[in-house]
Amino acid sequence: MAPGFLLVPVSPDDTPASLLHPERREPARRRRLAVLAACAAPQPLSLSVLADALGDALLDGAHLACDAGLCRKLPGGTLAPAGSATLDMAVNLLEVPEVRATCARLAPLASAPDEALLLMLAADPLGEGRRRLESATGRAASMVEGLRHALDAPSARTRPTPWDFEPWGAQARWASALLATTAHVLVRMGHPESGHALVAWALGPKGLTGRVAGAHGFLAPTHFQFLLDAGRREEGVAFAREAREALDDATPESTYSRLMLTVLEGRVAMDAGDEKLARRLFTSVETQARAAGLGDMVGLAKVAFATLARRAEQNTAAIQLGLAALELLCGEVPFESVALLGLGHAYSREGRHLEAQAALTRALPGLDIPFQQLRAYPQAIATDCFLGDTAEAERKLAALVALAADTPEGRLSIGLGRAHLQCARGEWEAALATLDGLGPLDAAPIGWLRVEALLALGRAREAARVLDALAQGLYLREGATQPARLHLLDARVALANGDASRARRALRRASARPDRLRAQDLALRAQVLTLQLAEDGGTDAQRLSARQAALAEWRRLTEPLSPEARARFRRVYDRPQLLALLGEAPAEEVSAPAYLRGGSAAFRAAMAQLRRVASSDTSVLLFGETGVGKELAARAIHDVSRRAAGPFVAVNCAAINDELLLSDLFGHERGSFTGAVARQRGRFEQAHGGTLFLDEVADISPRGQAALLRALQERAFQRVGGTEEVRVDVRVVAASNRNLAKAVRAGEFRQDLFFRLNGIHVELPPLRERGEDVLLLATHFLQEAAQERGGPPKSFSPEAERLLRAHPWPGNVRELHNTVRAADVLSDTRAIGAAVLAPLLQRALECAEPRPALAGMTDVSALFRQHGGSLRDFLAEVQRQCIAQSLVENGGNVVATAAALRISRSRLTQVVLGNAELRRMSGREQDAPPAPARRARARRA
Repeated sequence: MAPGFLLVPVSPDDTPASLLHPERREPARRRRLAVLAACAAPQPLSLSVLADALGDALLDGAHLACDAGLCRKLPGGTLAPAGSATLDMAVNLLEVPEVRATCARLAPLASAPDEALLLMLAADPLGEGRRRLESATGRAASMVEGLRHALDAPSARTRPTPWDFEPWGAQARWASALLATTAHVLVRMGHPESGHALVAWALGPKGLTGRVAGAHGFLAPTHFQFLLDAGRREEGVAFAREAREALDDATPESTYSRLMLTVLEGRVAMDAGDEKLARRLFTSVETQARAAGLGDMVGLAKVAFATLARRAEQNTAAIQLGLAALELLCGEVPFESVALLGLGHAYSREGRHLEAQAALTRALPGLDIPFQQLRAYPQAIATDCFLGDTAEAERKLAALVALAADTPEGRLSIGLGRAHLQCARGEWEAALATLDGLGPLDAAPIGWLRVEALLALGRAREAARVLDALAQGLYLREGATQPARLHLLDARVALANGDASRARRALRRASARPDRLRAQDLALRAQVLTLQLAEDGGTDAQRLSARQAALAEWRRLTEPLSPEARARFRRVYDRPQLLALLGEAPAEEVSAPAYLRGGSAAFRAAMAQLRRVASSDTSVLLFGETGVGKELAARAIHDVSRRAAGPFVAVNCAAINDELLLSDLFGHERGSFTGAVARQRGRFEQAHGGTLFLDEVADISPRGQAALLRALQERAFQRVGGTEEVRVDVRVVAASNRNLAKAVRAGEFRQDLFFRLNGIHVELPPLRERGEDVLLLATHFLQEAAQERGGPPKSFSPEAERLLRAHPWPGNVRELHNTVRAADVLSDTRAIGAAVLAPLLQRALECAEPRPALAGMTDVSALFRQHGGSLRDFLAEVQRQCIAQSLVENGGNVVATAAALRISRSRLTQVVLGNAELRRMSGREQDAPPAPARRARARRA
């Protein structure tokens, strides 16, 4: 620990929530209100008069202020400031609305119009105070020109005559304090130029020469702060030193102004890297403040020491100093908020994210200086987003939009907050669009987010260019936490561009100081990178160790969270993909039931679309390749909709011939056709109050399409053979693996039915586009298999995992499911190796592509002409390809293939054994082909 950090006995486990002491906040506010009333009044006023003007709360506050030595009761029941009470202190420690309201209520109590004018200027400088300037009399008349200049045209080149404080006599200090208060109010109202001009006019062209002592003490810290805000640091420091020498009397006002100047000078030294000088100045402030009984100034010194500790990466010391400052500043809202901001940053760097969120959230309401707000809100929003609390981030963003002025700084602050929220939601393209308009690439917060978004979108080369610009423009000091983040991002970008060597070097640099990786989820990402690099050339032991370390870091991050917060944490940014990479299931959401699993960006996008469509009753058309899980997606829409309590009825339109389809959909009456021995309800009636899923809807005949269109339009139909109209309340979800728009253009599907079904179009991604979902699903299927056989689950070796990742999965999830189940049966060991898996995948690949003669054909007659030969040979080839494709989708399982084709197992076995290619695909190369007569019968089938 660096010298100078004198810690207080506060447990590092304490949090801001436990130290804010709500029971102390209201008494502190009332006490400060009494101090403000006593100091802002131009002469002592009776408590009864003040209570009438300011409310009964003032009486209680006056007693508290007197007990604390801040006020005193004079003979006659009047209230006057005492001890260490100053107007500047009261203004700094109360929120601006209270300062303005108090000055407005005191104005009618003033004994002279010029006193009332100064109070109204502090209360409403651009409104009523400005209007009263036009009729100013007495001592205020000579102030009109200067105040007009400050309030109306602070940028004008002409300078008015400086304020002449001599006519104010003994009230000069009070008038100076009111002018300083007006400047504070202007700044906090978003008019810093006017505030700065007012102070400059009050001080005059010679600044402090002969004018600071006594009458102008209150103006000195305000002017110093303005000079710093304007970037005039050297001028400001020279001003502060001159002012501190001039304010050499022991009055409370001079002491307070002198110490405030010293604090600001210490911050300048700290920003310049001269921490030795900064520590000496802060120590001086703390020592003098203790001697003068200024507890608030002691607290401010603690905040400054906490900042020094944080910059030295001594986060534990920073936390304890921040907590000690909160104890001293409890109820002094603006200073308390500054302490909370620093505490939030220290908690975040220490990896205590819940405490960071609590501190930053509590700090925001007490910040009433615009530049503080514009810097603090994006930081608080980023913390909310990190924790997955996007609802709270949205609330803060709305508050920021409401308070930020339409200035470059305001637009930058809002843009950063919005980009953080968009990145958390996975809206990477929108985030890039937001960031593009915010500023140069080397602005650190913008640069970080741009690189993250580009990586998430797979634009690795562009991410590398942005990172290079960021690294060149980013100011990196020895001891700062930025290098660890920069090196880690460099490693991720290098790996995404295929440069494993550079990624390893950057990862070593990032991991050189493990304490720097506590911030955010840097340690987790470092472990994930280690795992990814181990996949490329590492040993099994290295891969296992890396995965275990990454999972341990994940547990460290999520254990402090409640189950609800943990679920939110898992959903944001690219964390579902990280979990999939680690073989962990993503957070199960209401919109993603347990039977739908995945964490890839493609899966999340599809689930987000399913969430949106579930809230309405609009018909939905699902499109996707065979085996992607269209029925499960339809069930998910049903299960998260308002119809979840109703039935879900699925119909495979391709499996029902035209004669039976109408009866199956709409039901039939007794005797309507041969075999109709009783009335039968159709699928529409069975789905009443729920959802009807029409799979492979493109295979419905023209007659069936016409009947379906009529039912959808009228929400009513007649059973086959009946005359009674049946009305139903059904939501229809249809699915197809064919492009229905092309089918409409080809005249194969009714255009009006297409438009009726295609209320919302949802495209489900094939498994080959879902990245690490393959391993996640494979692990899940192995667990299912283990439960069925009643044994421990098996796992895949690293070589087998690489095969799973590399396979194109033409049969999608269905193919993966059957391949994994077959591998589970065939493997004799707990770890399924490549030797077991490779033949299963090879058989699938051998017939994954259809023969060129049949590829892409939809006109059967054209297909026959192109094939050539006899009709019998053509039908045999069609049968072979149908069986081959189904074998691929079912992992070579003959039983599953027979069920999918709706033929008997024995007939399928005959066909398979009669064809060498089909035997190889089903794993029956050694079985003898059927006898010639049986083979002929099989071919005729």
